[in-house]
Amino acid sequence: MIEIIEKTTDKDTGNVSVSFRVDRNQKNIFKWTRTKTANQIRAMGVDVGEMLSGEDVCNKPNFPSQYIFVFKSNKLDPKQEKDIDKPEETVILKKTRSRKPKKTTGG
Repeated sequence: MIEIIEKTTDKDTGNVSVSFRVDRNQKNIFKWTRTKTANQIRAMGVDVGEMLSGEDVCNKPNFPSQYIFVFKSNKLDPKQEKDIDKPEETVILKKTRSRKPKKTTGG
C-alpha cells in the first residue's frame, strides 16, 4: 500500500521525518487517517515516537502521491539534565526572644 522512501533525523530538534509514496496501481481504493497511517509506518519497522504533523492518505487520483510525516524521536535527548541528589545542608535556628523587655524607670 505504501512504500517508505526516506527517513531523516533533524539534528537540532531531534524530530524524525518519514517520506513515503502511495502505490496507485492497487485495485482497491483506500483512505487512511493520520493515526492509522502512523501506525502503519510503525508496523513497517520504523522506530518513531509521537506524531507531530501529517495528513490523511489516499490513493485516489486527486490526492498527492508522496507524503511527509514528522515524528518525535524515541531516543532520550542527550542534553537533558538528570536529577542528582544534593547533600543535605545543615540549618542553624537562632532563638528569638518572645517577651518584650520591661520598661524600668530610673530613679
